[in-house]
Amino acid sequence: MKTALDKGATLAEMAKGWFQGRRSGGVKTPPDSPTADPAAGFFNPMKLSIGGYVGIDTTNYFKKTFSVEKIGEFTRQIGTRSLLFADYVLKSEDEGKETWVTVRAIPEDGRRGPVSCYLFVPHQEMGYDQKTEKVFNGQKVVDNDLRKTFLACGKPHWSEASVREASTEGVESLRIKYWDFIHEEKKGPNLHLLVEMDLTNKKGWIQTFLGTPCATEDIRPIAGHRKTF
Repeated sequence: MKTALDKGATLAEMAKGWFQGRRSGGVKTPPDSPTADPAAGFFNPMKLSIGGYVGIDTTNYFKKTFSVEKIGEFTRQIGTRSLLFADYVLKSEDEGKETWVTVRAIPEDGRRGPVSCYLFVPHQEMGYDQKTEKVFNGQKVVDNDLRKTFLACGKPHWSEASVREASTEGVESLRIKYWDFIHEEKKGPNLHLLVEMDLTNKKGWIQTFLGTPCATEDIRPIAGHRKTF
């Protein structure tokens, strides 16, 4: 049976709500003390701190100042190897309007060396549906609003990962399934579609993000970051 996405429907037509903040629903561990670093011991290649401030030196965000709201450490197990990457959830407020972005830092050699960075913005969220998951397991996703077709990136293009996500409220433990798709642009950077499904409480809540590659030097620490990690 063909689903809405098979027929070229947009992600928006499948969505049951809009993204606000970030994933939730895991088991939280409060910080040891009010001054403790909740992300202490995390894989943190950008060396940012919860509550610190950063600038993003790209056209869309050049004049904004972002606070680091959450730091996520992802662990993907491939055989006996553990592959780590990090998410930095950033928020900017301007005249009462919030802007949320996520910087994803992935080691280029799959370990702890130099990283490649991607800048993601929230796109859609939706409740779990078996047919929807089947579509994401396929080789393409069509978004008519964007007038773009996203093709599966890599083989396989989905995986599961355990996540530790730190905020001022402590550390939350999660497990997710995620998919990577890509649209190759004729001009400018390729556009990535990232899909994440929460497996922690078996709710299957799905969030999607759109992103492009960015240079690590474009993520500029301003103030409030610890000196040691």
